[in-house]
Amino acid sequence: MMKITVEFMVDDHFPEEWYEVLSAFAGLELDLPHELVPQVGDHLDFKVTTFVDPPDFWVDATEEDELQQYEIADQLLADQELAVVKRVFSGDRIRLYFHIDGVHPAAETD
Repeated sequence: MMKITVEFMVDDHFPEEWYEVLSAFAGLELDLPHELVPQVGDHLDFKVTTFVDPPDFWVDATEEDELQQYEIADQLLADQELAVVKRVFSGDRIRLYFHIDGVHPAAETD
């Protein structure tokens, strides 16, 4: 059975504190049938996507630090409507790559 995983490409100046949150998702397997695997350019809605083994804070954030991690993940992954920028096949795996800008949506100013 083909595994479908997510990976992230980030800018050189990506804030270090966001790496921990992204690393909890990088390499996670999606619970999707092969025929529904997004193509390059397709968007993936991380709020409704089912992961095989998601981070605890994504499922049930109860502690303050978990809530902070959830909020960062929600803004980085879900609110930006990330599109697949690259698909890589290797062995029994399809890796979907998403690009995340270094500017956090909540940090943008006019």
